[in-house]
Amino acid sequence: MTIFKALIALAAMAFVATTAARAGEDCPSEVTINISSIGYSGAFAVELRSGRRPGSDVEETTTMDNAGTHTFHNVCPGTYFFAIGPQDSDEVSVTSYFDVTFDGRSYNNPNISIYYSSATDAGHQVGKARKSQL
Repeated sequence: MTIFKALIALAAMAFVATTAARAGEDCPSEVTINISSIGYSGAFAVELRSGRRPGSDVEETTTMDNAGTHTFHNVCPGTYFFAIGPQDSDEVSVTSYFDVTFDGRSYNNPNISIYYSSATDAGHQVGKARKSQL
C-alpha cells in the first residue's frame, strides 16, 4: 500500500508540473507594432513591456530601423505598452497602454501603429520617459 501511495504522489506531482509548463506556453496571442518614422534615422530598440509604470517588466526587445513592422509572439493576457529609443539611451518614447485579452475562445492579437518622430510638436503618438521610470 505504501508503494501505491508513493506512485499516486509522483503522478500528482508530474500532473502539476505538466500543467504549469503548459500554462507558460498557453499564450498564443501576437502583438504587432507598425512604425512610421519621420526625422529619425538609424536603428532603435523596441521593448514590449508588461504592467503599468512604474514597475513594468521587459517581455521582449527587438531592434528596428526607422520604419517597419514587427510581431511579438506568445504574448499572454495583460496590460502592455512599448518603449522605443536608442539602445544606449535612458530616454525613450512610450506608447499608451493596450490590453491583450482572451474571451475564452480567442485572443484579440493587438495591432499597434506608431508615428515616431524626432520633431517636438504634439503631432506624434508617443510620450517621453526615462527607462528608470518604467
